Amino acid sequence: MTEFMMIFRNEYNPSFKPSSEQMQASIKQWQDWIGGIAAQ
Repeated sequence: MTEFMMIFRNEYNPSFKPSSEQMQASIKQWQDWIGGIAAQ
């Protein structure tokens, strides 16, 4: 089995304080995207 590592960069913004709902939505988008890659 081939293994891969994905590295993502993001600029830190200390004033960005997402709500719990915003965090859940963001995590769901990442999970859906990674799930799509895994399914291929």
